[in-house]
Amino acid sequence: MIIHFLIKVVDPPVFINRQNTAIPEYAPPDQIFDEGGEREHHVWYAKDIKTLPKTTNQMHVGQLLHSFFEYYSHRFQWEREVIFIRTQGFIFSK
Repeated sequence: MIIHFLIKVVDPPVFINRQNTAIPEYAPPDQIFDEGGEREHHVWYAKDIKTLPKTTNQMHVGQLLHSFFEYYSHRFQWEREVIFIRTQGFIFSK
């Protein structure tokens, strides 16, 4: 819930979604896909956090905490929505 909020709800975001960053050309295939189990899974995420863009969000911790509770108590539709942080939209209908 916190990751979803800090990446997708707060504007500008506090964190970047490391799973939705561009995959460098030099990345080895075993860091992009995992062939374990019944099918292949996309497992890429940006590992070098020094190269990620810095946030421009200037909200204080108290503001973030208040916004977090406001979002999940009034805006998030618990009966109809679920959070899935590996996708661009982050929210799916149940």
